[in-house]
Amino acid sequence: MGCKKTVQTRTVALPRHTAPQNRVEGAQVTPWMERTMSIFRLALALSLPLALTIACDSGPPEDTGPVSEGDADTDADSDTDTDTDADGDADADCDITGATPIFDNLYGAGNTVVGDNPYGDAGLSAVIAAAPAAGETIAGEWAVTGATVIAVGYAPEGSNPDNIWFADSSGAARTYRTDPGLVLKAGDVVDFTVTELTMYYETLELTAISDVTVTGTDKIWMLDGNATTITYAEHEQQVVYAWGEVVSEDGECGGSYSCYTFQYGSNSNNLRIQTSKGLIEGDCAQVAVPVGSFSGAEQLNVDDLDWFDWID
Repeated sequence: MGCKKTVQTRTVALPRHTAPQNRVEGAQVTPWMERTMSIFRLALALSLPLALTIACDSGPPEDTGPVSEGDADTDADSDTDTDTDADGDADADCDITGATPIFDNLYGAGNTVVGDNPYGDAGLSAVIAAAPAAGETIAGEWAVTGATVIAVGYAPEGSNPDNIWFADSSGAARTYRTDPGLVLKAGDVVDFTVTELTMYYETLELTAISDVTVTGTDKIWMLDGNATTITYAEHEQQVVYAWGEVVSEDGECGGSYSCYTFQYGSNSNNLRIQTSKGLIEGDCAQVAVPVGSFSGAEQLNVDDLDWFDWID
């Protein structure tokens, strides 16, 4: 059996010190010592054989098969996430199973309808059609009869919420800081007269209403956001129920609010909520919130913190 000798060498450049690293106070260096130290340093600086390997020539190593790119990582993978979300959306790591739907917490079981719009015509289509140009306010009278309150913004206990969302078969519309004169709640069926409309950028606001009367109650309708592609053009101010994942933290976005990218179903929307809520990337959450807009893009603005809940 023949053997092949292989010698591997490596050149090591030693650091040059202008002074010793550790001096012994009072020690004297003689010329003989200086010469000896110089010879020693020179010898170390030369190329020295660092490894000598002798390999027996017994044929090529055993072929264990091709290694494709990425196969070199042989350490134990600590990622135990085994979900196989085949629909391509971002809710793969979030699971609503076992969680109480947020609308049941808000309104009680059986008081909501998630899916198709169940309402009749209450006259909101004429209000929406009368929308002025961006930045303008107009006065007039538009009668609304039998619209259902689908959401109200935060208001201290016993006070009148001044941000109210109404819906009928044609869609939804909202007030902005408009005192209705009485305390309204989601599920109330109401008659009222709109007397002023304002177009705030792309958002129509009912900035004055009068003669508000509660005439009954109805179930609160919500879009199924995880089964619907949400667009502001089609779903303006309609309440969407959605659950999914916070995939990025996008920074502060006005006052005490922060914005996040929230992915649910096939949608990826801006979620705006009070900074104090403390969301972080990877949080799983569910919301029941009107579809708003900012700079032409859909925005889910959590006007009331009760509209948001984490999924454990």
